[in-house]
Amino acid sequence: MLSNIDNSCYITDSRSKFVFQENGKKITLCNIDKVESTRIDVDGCAVKEGIRCDGMLKVDMKDLDIYIELKGSDVLHGADQIIRTRNILGTNKNSKGYIVCSSGPKVKTDGQNAKKKARAKGIDLVIETNQREYDY
Repeated sequence: MLSNIDNSCYITDSRSKFVFQENGKKITLCNIDKVESTRIDVDGCAVKEGIRCDGMLKVDMKDLDIYIELKGSDVLHGADQIIRTRNILGTNKNSKGYIVCSSGPKVKTDGQNAKKKARAKGIDLVIETNQREYDY
């Protein structure tokens, strides 16, 4: 899979934390077992056309792909971006998605619909409105 991606779009190592941030939104993925992981800059690098999420982390040793979308408030569109990226770049059995967005009343309702949509495609989706750290 990585052979199809420009090598400037990804980095592979076993660092303890991978940080994704954009426009005041931030998520940190903590590599508790310090396993080799590949951070991929998806938007505009690995995938240049169509809808796509901002970034992803491939953890082959755990058979896990993690998709990251840093949004304003349109979480339904964020779910679509994660689903499409999975269709293009996903290779591992387990898929997890994180959308970090601005808070707002519509986010709560749309969030439930986004989670349902992602679950139907085999993606466990988490939507947060704050900067967070997650272990993997």
